[in-house]
Formats: sequence, C-alpha cells, structure tokens
Amino acid sequence: MGGGYEVVFDSYSYEDTVEPLIEYIGGLVDGLSGVDKIYLEGSVISPELSRGNRYVSLLFCLRTTHGGSTYISPLGMGDLVFSIDNNAMKSVSAILTRSSIYPFLVVRLFKMLFDGVKTHDLLRRVYRSAGDLLDATLSRLKVPKKCSIDPSEYSGGVARYIVVYRCQRSYVSSVIEPSDLARVFREPIKGLILDHHVASLYTSNRDAAYYYAAILNLMVYLTIKHRIGRLARDQFGRPLLAIKKSGLEWRDLEWQREVARISEEIHRKRGELLEILGLRSDLEIFELVDRCEDNEIIEILRRGRVSNIFKHISYSMEKISEIVLRNTSIENIIEAIKRYTIEKPYRIYKG
Repeated sequence: MGGGYEVVFDSYSYEDTVEPLIEYIGGLVDGLSGVDKIYLEGSVISPELSRGNRYVSLLFCLRTTHGGSTYISPLGMGDLVFSIDNNAMKSVSAILTRSSIYPFLVVRLFKMLFDGVKTHDLLRRVYRSAGDLLDATLSRLKVPKKCSIDPSEYSGGVARYIVVYRCQRSYVSSVIEPSDLARVFREPIKGLILDHHVASLYTSNRDAAYYYAAILNLMVYLTIKHRIGRLARDQFGRPLLAIKKSGLEWRDLEWQREVARISEEIHRKRGELLEILGLRSDLEIFELVDRCEDNEIIEILRRGRVSNIFKHISYSMEKISEIVLRNTSIENIIEAIKRYTIEKPYRIYKG
C-alpha cells in the first residue's frame, strides 16, 4: 500500500477475505427464493436526529392539535415548539429507523417532515423561527425523491409482507404485515420511508416472510450463543448470502413452515417484547399524535439490548434451532456466518 503501510490479516487467507467480497457482488443476482424484491439498503436521510442542538431534526413529535393549529417539536428537542399549518401536515411520512428493529419486533414507525424535492421549502416554512439551527439543517439536508412505500400499494386489501433487518452489526429482523401498513396509511401519511441502514425483502408469501425473519434472527442468536465472533459493522446483503450458501433458502418444506409458525407466534408477543425493552405493552407501531412520547421511545431504544430479547424468547429460539439443525448442518451454518457476516481481524503496520 502507498505511504509505507501494510495491512496484515491475522490467520486469514485470500479465501477468507477477498473471495467472499467477490461472491457478495454476484451472489444475490438471482435473488432469494420466495422473495419478490430485495433492497439491501434504504434511503439516506440527513439530518435524521438532533445531536447537541446543532440542527433541527426532520423527525418530530406531534404534541397536540388545538383550535385548528397543530404543534410539533423536532425529535430530541422537546423544548422547541413550532406551529404547523394544515397544508404542511399533508407532507408527513412515516419512517422506519434501524434502531427501531429488534428480533421479531418493530417498535415504532416515527414521523418525518417530507415533501420530496420540495422538502427544503417545507422545512423553511415550518422551522422559519429556528434561525441558525434551520440554516445548519438545510446545509446538510439529504432526502429521497419519494417514499419507499406508497399508500396506494396497501389500499386494495392485498399487498406484500415486508421483512426488515438491520444493516449494521446485529442484523436482527422482523416482519411488517400488510395490515400494519394499511392501518398506518389510514392516517394522512404520504408513505413509508426506510432509512439507509434498513434492508428489506418483499414477498406475498406469508410463510416465507416469517421464515426468513426467523432465520436471520437465528443466525444472530447462534453467533451470540456460540461466541462465533464480532459481527461486521456493515452487513447489507451479507446475511442473505449466508442464508443462500448454508442451504437455508425457502423451499416451502414442512419444517420451514413449522419455523414460520413459531416465528409468527413470537411476533404476536409484541406486548411482552416491548416490556422487555422498558416500554408499555400496548404501544402502537404508529401514532400521529404521540404527545412527545416518541422522545422517550428514542431514548429507550438507545439503551435497548438485542440480547435481552433473545433471553426472553430463548425457549422459542431453541425450538427453531432444533428444527433447522435437524435439516441443515450446524457446521455449514456457522461456516457461512463466519465467512460472510463476521468481522475479519487485521493489523496495520507502518513500514
């Protein structure tokens, strides 16, 4: 390397380092069995959350509506209150952030001021009294041209299930059902945006959706249980490649349908899983008027631990593991986890 530096991989060969990257580039070209569409990342949103009051967040809490006026606060900045007009309220989208995804659970879809390429003007209108904070926000503004999911896709009663998972470190997963989104879209919402670090699989096959969520969670569970190693920082399509290479793709087999059934049962324990995180058991996946509760949720999610969820559902995870390992080699699964999703150690020497 230039500059007199040399990267040395400890006990890892070409087959362990470079070759998996080559496989990664072409390994998902043919997609995944049982899945209609795959998106390995969502949309870049900036600024997403406020840090140190340097800018106002695009995400917000809806505090109250009174006398024809709606009052909001940028998420994480409950001390700032802005009045928003009815026209601006037509430019609100739901957004799923990486931090809201846990094993078999999507905690919350937050709210975001969004009007495509006109978002700049929208923020200028809503946050006009924020002064320098608004200028700092607009200087780093990045939003997609359109939502990831349009409400029209879920208005006819038949739509696809969405399997979502984190794209960084612990690629835990959950299913968003069509009925969830149909309920969300009954509000005056422009659509749903998935943030950059959320990968998504779309399928009309209910069993396949719950099966893949279970397998993604199982691989993380086995990584923790067997202390396989530190999960790589950036995952994106790596877990899907591990699924393909370990022979765990959906084939509509009886044992896979059994895994899907257990997965769906765990998803139905939403209230229990929310309580494990320190949230109330009746928390809705989306609320337009949250009266600043989303501020509390964000803080709790920053402290929440995936391992606590796995401990609570360990019996179910062991049942899933037992079924899968009766039909697939544990050695193949662990090899695929190591090869594609575990961080490779290296040292940098200055020559």
